[in-house]
Amino acid sequence: MSCCNVGLILACCAVLASGVPDKLQPLKTRASSKIIGGTPAAGGEFPWHVSLQNNYDGQNWTHVCDGSIISSEFILTHAWCAYNPSRPRIVAGTLNLTTPGSIHNITEMITDDRTRRHLALVRVSPPFQFGCNTRPVQLPARFAETTAGSVFTVTAWVPLEIFEPYSTLFKLQSLIVPKDECSILLEGFVDLIYFICATDVNSLSEVNSMCSHQSYGAPLVHDGELRGVFYSPIYCDDRPTVYIEVSLFRDWIFRVTGV
Repeated sequence: MSCCNVGLILACCAVLASGVPDKLQPLKTRASSKIIGGTPAAGGEFPWHVSLQNNYDGQNWTHVCDGSIISSEFILTHAWCAYNPSRPRIVAGTLNLTTPGSIHNITEMITDDRTRRHLALVRVSPPFQFGCNTRPVQLPARFAETTAGSVFTVTAWVPLEIFEPYSTLFKLQSLIVPKDECSILLEGFVDLIYFICATDVNSLSEVNSMCSHQSYGAPLVHDGELRGVFYSPIYCDDRPTVYIEVSLFRDWIFRVTGV
């Protein structure tokens, strides 16, 4: 749901957020690994979703991770993103990565012994300026349980065509799968204590699938609340996709960020 009415959206679109350079460098082309199906997100629908990008060759920016804004200074993402050898930038406030709403440097990437295989907190500079297209996601209560049978929404940056750069924000509905059933389907591949399992709606007909190895950190939300962070599809077929259960890490998030 958009945070603005039509008049406010027009006003927001007329103002560029701080941090946008005069000349944007193009995103580097790479092999496609994408969300299949789904629909494009609408303006203001997922204003917390950001892109972490690296400049590998000194000329082009490449999308490497998804993330969610949780405060004016922090985003939450997959822990893998904190171990990238170079420091990426963060792009926020847009539905298309070729036209960033704002660009932010990274000043700190934070994990600890418990979270280093799961989640990372990333501090940004300058802070996010909240508006129609940039604002924080709600966080779940401590130990909140994700109910099997519920339908959630996952969003991720995708290339529109194979071998094109990541550019467009898509959304996809996902059905939460019971953990005991998921454990059987995934053949014990992961310890499901810290995870949520979800099957993409209509994935059996291959209409939709979160079949991606480059969507680490993609948010799984319900009613504007962040419940999961994309971990892995494990198998690129009709078996469940795995997300990290954010509610189990609320104490750590609060301790670091105050949120």
